[in-house]
Amino acid sequence: MLNISNELRSKLNAAKNIGEVTEIVRAAGQEITEEEVTHIWSEITRHREQDGKELPLDELEAVSGGADRDWLTDGCAATVEAGSWCGSNDSCAVWSVTYDHEPVRFKCDKCLTNYYIADENDYTRIYKCPKCGYTYEYFDYKGKG
Repeated sequence: MLNISNELRSKLNAAKNIGEVTEIVRAAGQEITEEEVTHIWSEITRHREQDGKELPLDELEAVSGGADRDWLTDGCAATVEAGSWCGSNDSCAVWSVTYDHEPVRFKCDKCLTNYYIADENDYTRIYKCPKCGYTYEYFDYKGKG
């Protein structure tokens, strides 16, 4: 798994092609697979197409520090499903995304769709299926002190 610092993110954002992505990561002393290069380059180009330009450094830092996104209404920020290859808490290696209604690896017993965290407190976590509405309550006393 790659360790992508803010400095490396900035350099990757400036890459002009997929070959430069590989060069930048290797120059940072890390190994990278062909799959990882392709994934990172697709993220970079997708973000550029959405904005029509490269992200300014201040916007890049804001995005890499987390963004509010509701998984139920907005879906995944990447092109993979919950529990797949991750660079952070999302399946994005260059841009870190945080979610309301965060998806989890556990699948619904009824329809095999990924649950999301509907509610949690010190004693329970409630998982809910966005497709069929089935809920599963997990008891986990976290205690205080």
